[in-house]
Amino acid sequence: MKTSVKILLGFLLFVVIIIVGLNLYFTDDRLKQTVMPYVEQSVGRSVQVESMSLTFFQTFPRPGISINKLSIPGETSSDTLLSLDEFVASIEIFSLLSDQINIAEIQLQNPQFTYRISKDSTSNIDFLLSEETDTTAESETYQFNIPNFSISNGKFGFVDATSNTNVQMNELDADISFSYADLINSRLDIELGGLSARVGSSQYVNKLPVSLSQSSTIDMKNETITLKSGTFSIRGLALDLSGSIKNWSSNTPAIDLQFSSSSDNFGELLRLAPADYQEQVA
Repeated sequence: MKTSVKILLGFLLFVVIIIVGLNLYFTDDRLKQTVMPYVEQSVGRSVQVESMSLTFFQTFPRPGISINKLSIPGETSSDTLLSLDEFVASIEIFSLLSDQINIAEIQLQNPQFTYRISKDSTSNIDFLLSEETDTTAESETYQFNIPNFSISNGKFGFVDATSNTNVQMNELDADISFSYADLINSRLDIELGGLSARVGSSQYVNKLPVSLSQSSTIDMKNETITLKSGTFSIRGLALDLSGSIKNWSSNTPAIDLQFSSSSDNFGELLRLAPADYQEQVA
């Protein structure tokens, strides 16, 4: 057997031994005791997890961590703020030694979350927000990257009791690439099986399938969102989308969006009008 082959086999055997050793050492209980206190400190409340384990094959060639059946309780014992079947993440360890953080991959399986605003204008995520800011800390420039962020069969909602608004997004599948530095760059590929939106007694859309493929750049300092050429599809009607949104914190934000399509099947768009307005668009 050639020396090079022996070296390769020896290296592979060493890697296998390391993997087996880490899995034997980092048991479910040991991982929970190590990781969960930091998670609960960040979230500000208890987090329920069924099991945790190291993973090497799902995130190959980088090691990662897998969390099964995660849930964060809401304000009451009968309410769940966030739940998901599986969370998988891996990080590039050596990037921590530089001025950037590279999370190589994040996977969310069956996540469910609803953002709720009560009649008194409080929300179910107020406990995550802090009004305190450290004005003495020097500003540092660093880069944060997530090149692979995937969501499978997500269910997200928005409920606003102050305006009687209810928006539901079901069967959401997404592939996202995200980079944060001086500018925020993102790439989205989203498939939504059903979008429903109701305000008061008016049902604007009901289980509408939509998809979006879009790249964007966000300049937080100058309050500018630039949408590069992308595609927004409604009921099979593909619309090319581009444009910009500026000064979003002002009372008169500048919105310049362009939609175009080579299809003449715009009757599908008219069907989206609520039943209360069908006579005006018929």
